Amino acid sequence: MASCKDDCEALMSEVLPIAEQLLTEHRSLPPFGSTMSNTGQIVRVGGYCAEPSGSHAELFAAYEASFRDGAARGEIKASALVLATSNDVQKAVAVHLDHSERYSLVVTFPFRFTESGELVIEEPFASPGEHRIFE
Repeated sequence: MASCKDDCEALMSEVLPIAEQLLTEHRSLPPFGSTMSNTGQIVRVGGYCAEPSGSHAELFAAYEASFRDGAARGEIKASALVLATSNDVQKAVAVHLDHSERYSLVVTFPFRFTESGELVIEEPFASPGEHRIFE
């Protein structure tokens, strides 16, 4: 049986290529995510939409609430929520990973675009998550 870390790594491997593709094609990254069922099936939620129906913060909150509902019903065992972050110094992709076995982590991937427009993903770093999906 896979460990909670393995489950979260599988989810991260699922969402990272999508985040890179969205950034490369659109230079923006709306919130999206993936969940893992108790049987290990991964399902993607959200993605690029030319006319989003809400702000990025609203979309992130809606996905988070939906994942929390699925967790409460026992339908999922792990989730990955992806959000672009930015400050005065750096832009980054933050992957919020949560697992039913009390594992929660945020992996942050700083990124930049070269002068020629190529996306460069820099070395990631991790920080403790807030356990917001499985309570």
